[in-house]
Amino acid sequence: MTKQELDKIIDIEVNFCSMFSEVILKDYGKIYFNINNKLSWDSNHAIITNINKKLGRIIEDIEKEFIKRDIIPRIYNSYRYDEEIIAELEKRNWKFEKIDEAFFYIHDEKDEMNNTGEFIKIDQFSRELEDVVLSDPEEGPWVTNTIKIGLNRNNVKLFGLKQNLRLIGFYMYHNNCGITRVDNVYVHFEFRNNGFGKLLINNLIERHYHDYPNDMLYLWTPNPIAKRIYDQSGFKRITMPGKIWNSYLHIP
Repeated sequence: MTKQELDKIIDIEVNFCSMFSEVILKDYGKIYFNINNKLSWDSNHAIITNINKKLGRIIEDIEKEFIKRDIIPRIYNSYRYDEEIIAELEKRNWKFEKIDEAFFYIHDEKDEMNNTGEFIKIDQFSRELEDVVLSDPEEGPWVTNTIKIGLNRNNVKLFGLKQNLRLIGFYMYHNNCGITRVDNVYVHFEFRNNGFGKLLINNLIERHYHDYPNDMLYLWTPNPIAKRIYDQSGFKRITMPGKIWNSYLHIP
């Protein structure tokens, strides 16, 4: 992978939340917020991409922007100044949800794949989609809200897998600047561990190369089961600078 390709992926990662949030441009980065989806971390966080003044002042400005909207202040990593920002946030008593290695994958093998199952294109949010997401006890309405908003974007595509007329899984991705980013892959909780995840991924790969034959396909995941499926489906791990982390300010 070239540096230019890696920079494109980083650019998409720090900007993809603009699909479902409002954006405040700052000289130090961006603030994403959605007052109608306050529980969604992806919808409500800041990214620091340029430390052009004292870091303490930047963090104070981020705190002010979120607090005046009654949203918990949160900062995501930007793959640029991780260690410096983490140290300053710890000093200011911010809490960390996670500090973990980033597992990113690209796919560049255009093999023929044999898929079974009925795949349908979905253009509108539905109760069926919501049922698949909320079947996972760790998910919540903040996820369905971001999917609902994303479906209104022209560059977002979502395909579902049906069995006996029931939606049992789906995948969602968007294409931008010659790169396809996998945004969501879900299998209904009742149907997991039956091979449907791999079926979804294989169909996604096939569809990507049909629609965007010359574009890069990539994703990231913290899930060990998903990592195994991606490995089996021809994805290759790439090394990203920094780590995956996000931090928030606890407000009593």
